[in-house]
Amino acid sequence: MKQISLFFLSILFTCNIVAQNTTTGNLILPSIFSDNIVLQREAPIPIWGTASPGQRVLVIFKTQKKFTTADNKGNWMLRLSPVKAGGPYNITIIACDTIMIKNVLIGDVWVASGQSNMEMPIAPNKYFTGIQNYKEEVSAANDSLLRIFSVQKNSVVEKPQTQMKGQWMEANPANAGKFSAVSYFFGKNIRKKLRIPIGIIHTSWGASPAQAWTSAKVLSSDPDFQKVVTDWKKLDDEYLAKVAIYKKDSADCAKKIQNGDTSLLKSLSKAPTYPILLQKRPATLYNGMLFPLIPYAIKGVIWYQGEGNESNPKLYDKLFPAMITNWRNDWGQGIFPFLFVQLAGFKKLQTEPSEGGWARLREAQTKALKLPNTGMITAVDIGDEKDVHPKNKQEVGYRLAQCALGKVYKRKVVYSGPTYSKMRIKGNEIYLYFRNTNGGLMVSNSNKINGFAIAGHDKKFVWANARIQGNKVIISNDSIKTPVAVRYNWANNPIGNLCNRTGLPTIPFRTDDWE
Repeated sequence: MKQISLFFLSILFTCNIVAQNTTTGNLILPSIFSDNIVLQREAPIPIWGTASPGQRVLVIFKTQKKFTTADNKGNWMLRLSPVKAGGPYNITIIACDTIMIKNVLIGDVWVASGQSNMEMPIAPNKYFTGIQNYKEEVSAANDSLLRIFSVQKNSVVEKPQTQMKGQWMEANPANAGKFSAVSYFFGKNIRKKLRIPIGIIHTSWGASPAQAWTSAKVLSSDPDFQKVVTDWKKLDDEYLAKVAIYKKDSADCAKKIQNGDTSLLKSLSKAPTYPILLQKRPATLYNGMLFPLIPYAIKGVIWYQGEGNESNPKLYDKLFPAMITNWRNDWGQGIFPFLFVQLAGFKKLQTEPSEGGWARLREAQTKALKLPNTGMITAVDIGDEKDVHPKNKQEVGYRLAQCALGKVYKRKVVYSGPTYSKMRIKGNEIYLYFRNTNGGLMVSNSNKINGFAIAGHDKKFVWANARIQGNKVIISNDSIKTPVAVRYNWANNPIGNLCNRTGLPTIPFRTDDWE
């Protein structure tokens, strides 16, 4: 008690000094520390903000009273001790000003990020047509213990930011239509099982590639990544050169108009526009929409992205794991769970064994599972031939929730479809062995197994005959006497129908590494 009294005296003393230099409130919190917030349970809870340099800051939460001093730039941070799930509570922050954060819950906090299939809201807006049954989903959203904070888009940033804009919202019919559909259904499903408050921090942007979500430091550490930055700088230089010409022409035109000469008006072109969407700029979304969240205490991350890197899957082999490691290192909260969605089927439905940029990108996503504490669900079976934004986001959120419940929360649930393990060649047949069969292999929507292609030494794939035998599939084609490789669901929009007894689809794969 004496310590707290002395602390208040020190605040009064420093406030008298501050009052001589400013007439406005000096205590500022990032927007994420606002009413309706959800904080991570059973972990140290960082709280930070700015005040006047040297200002004493006190944070009161439940029985905790923690204090610190702003540094010479006015930045301060402290960590509340871990607490169990519960609420609602209030948090009071006192410096020269006092801020009270109301309706605080303690539970699990997940970051939801990626591009448009993560951004896609439940209800239609100017960019999206809405998910299936969106009216029913919006009207049924009524859970004050499920809350989502959506980070406002910010792409014009050259260095990491400390502030972002956003607002915590409870799940109710007034708010739910604006929620990221995947993140909402993920949160809804784990809320149902865990029965604790769930907070989702949603930060995504359509058409963004992984390099936009990766720090400049990491991008500069690898020659392959550096080329992405160099290519972008070339675009920058070309654009700035056009702007310079436009400004000069505009100035010349303005001078002539002052002298009554309007002849240049007809030849004056429009102001140049940037040739590529700004959210594609390397590191920009990391700087503006991710870094301001660090080191907010979280449980893990869910991620839905990849379409924006279709043109260079080979780069994604390295870039995606590097991005995950980048986030973990910078967050400083260990190897937290990172769960992601493998791309849905899209474009013309496969009719013959074929290549496809999306097939190769899915493979790059699968390779990222080599990183510890990662998990992947596939959406290859719930895509849309004509729409890059398939509407069944309920199933995507459900599968991600099952993955979290199984991998992170150690519940006995099935969260993965069959996964290729190894192969053996016996004469003119190839035996494929699988994990995660969960009671055995089966086919969906047909009596015939579709999606398997087989090739010999000529590397020419043809459709294969396939039959199930326990936890393996036996592949052959009468025209290939010495088979060497198999591919399954290897296409932009494949037709495979192999699944496990729970109906989860087999993860696409190939046994070869041919370019």
